[in-house]
This record gives sequence, C-alpha cells and structure tokens, in this order.
Amino acid sequence: PEALLFPVLRVTAGSRQDSGTEGAIVAYTNRKYDIQFLTQELSSKTKDHSILQKNLYIVLHSLEMIASFRLLSIIHIAIVLPHRWLAGNAHLLSDANFGITDMAEVSELIHDGLQEIA
Repeated sequence: PEALLFPVLRVTAGSRQDSGTEGAIVAYTNRKYDIQFLTQELSSKTKDHSILQKNLYIVLHSLEMIASFRLLSIIHIAIVLPHRWLAGNAHLLSDANFGITDMAEVSELIHDGLQEIA
C-alpha cells in the first residue's frame, strides 16, 4: 500500500524514441517489486516456471542492467525531458527569439556536449 510504483509506458500507433529512456525509470524504480514478485513465483513448487520469468529474474539482478537503467534514467531527466519541453513549447518562446527552427541548434549543442563527454 505504501509502495511507490511508476506506471508502465505503452507506446501504440507509431513510435517514440524517448520511450526507451522513459521506460528505464520505470524499470529501475519498480525493480524491487518485480524481483519480489518473481521470487515468489519462482519459489512456488506447484507451477511450471517459464523461461521468461527465469531470464527476467536474472536480468533484474544484473549489475550491468542496473547501471543501464540508471544511466538511461539520467539521460531522460537531463536531456530528453528538457528537449521535449523545448520542442513542445517553442511556439510560446517567440518573445525570447526562439522558435521551432532553432531546435536544430539545440540538437547540435546536445550532440557536441555528448561528444565532449565521450
């Protein structure tokens, strides 16, 4: 009852490239509860356990996956959300001399910044 669960993102009728980073936040924050559920399911002796459940249990314990979830969550919060906000609100920023055509420059700045990190 006191658990903080994030809703699972579902993308239908097309694609959104940012759903991968948004889904990482959900996977990371819900990981504890998913592992609890899978532990309970896999420990019951009355069921045939699916390969998917066993694989998911292993993957959710993997340090590499945990690191990936964390990194993608940081990328989502630090890059994707501000970029999405600018793209969606560019028409409101005309007083600041910013428009939708300036989004290419924003993308170049993001690209250059990521190149510096790499």
